[in-house]
Amino acid sequence: MNEIKKEELLKPSKWIRLLFMVVYSLIIEIIALPLILILIFLQFLFHLIAGSPNNQIKNITNWLISFLTESFEYLTYKTEQKPFPFDQDDAIESNDDIEEVITESSVDSSSEEEPTISN
Repeated sequence: MNEIKKEELLKPSKWIRLLFMVVYSLIIEIIALPLILILIFLQFLFHLIAGSPNNQIKNITNWLISFLTESFEYLTYKTEQKPFPFDQDDAIESNDDIEEVITESSVDSSSEEEPTISN
């Protein structure tokens, strides 16, 4: 029979993960699920009154679905990557994206003069 190693039980990383798992479970239970129900109801109202779903609510639900997916993957040990707001890789990637988006703001001031036609 396998013995339980004391070193494995006392690893701080395992207890920290448990803390994060409890926090994400509470966030899902207390905040995310009621928010989803509210968004479902609001989207139904927009569909009922305006005839089409609201794009801003779609964006919020897309982000929320992404958050829930990341959280469930972390909670079920599919990944070691912590979800938002503790995901450090996303912060690094977003800084890289910002640097790529920055473009030159100076406009080339040299312009060619158009030839004029004289009669």
